[in-house]
Amino acid sequence: MNAFRWDGRPGWYEVWYLIVTGRFWLRYTLRVPDDPDEDGEAALWLVSFVGERSARKQTYPLEAFRTSAAGWPVEIAGSVVDSDIARGELDGARWELSYTPLGAPFRHAHPLVRPLARSEVVQTAPALEASGFIEVDGVRHELDCARGHAAHLWGRRHAERWAWAHATPATGGWVELLAVKLPGLPELALHATERRAVNGPLALLRTRSKLSPPRWRIGAYEVEAARDDFVGVTYTEPDGSELFCYHAESARLRGPGVEVDDAAFEIASHAKLPGWPISL
Repeated sequence: MNAFRWDGRPGWYEVWYLIVTGRFWLRYTLRVPDDPDEDGEAALWLVSFVGERSARKQTYPLEAFRTSAAGWPVEIAGSVVDSDIARGELDGARWELSYTPLGAPFRHAHPLVRPLARSEVVQTAPALEASGFIEVDGVRHELDCARGHAAHLWGRRHAERWAWAHATPATGGWVELLAVKLPGLPELALHATERRAVNGPLALLRTRSKLSPPRWRIGAYEVEAARDDFVGVTYTEPDGSELFCYHAESARLRGPGVEVDDAAFEIASHAKLPGWPISL
């Protein structure tokens, strides 16, 4: 599930991220431009939702990125993420975490749909417990068996737009929700828990999704967050275009068997949401 996917050709992105539920979002990223004459880059990201929300990113030459074909560990300029640890440092922040995955990985794309996908997502640890610390601007946040999740993404270009949410309830288990628009296809939507995934070809077309930021209804689930809870960041596609991603860690998610107020909720597209600020 976590094998390194880039084959050395131009036009690629790859991401490994870890979220501490309701508190922090860590990203280790790789971007290879479509133009072979342009330099690729690796980057570290940290978004904090504790107290005053903040986002920071540090970019490095592509040569600073190291991994094996198996995909673990991933290293960027000395910062590392592995199957059970994450440590790093950038621009006034540092972290050192160990984590234990709780349950099996979940791959979004159904086997019958994968040939159509130009990007893919695997929740490598849909639920986990993390311990250690994250320090931001001199304030150290100790973590002891904090809930969270981790994922691996890759492809030649992001989707045109998406809405996504993920919950790791204190009672156990996880919930994953996604609605995505891909070129040439109608909007596709899926939902999954540790017990069941509704992501087959017909289900992707039949699952109803209605997004009215900052509210979203998908299937039998409802997600909502205050606009001020979101942090906006900018992704650069391999072709140089920009995508705007708004991420919250205190969303209210309700649905069959789940009721949480600290879900991750993300809205993204190649157009900015009018009046919504971008931090990076």
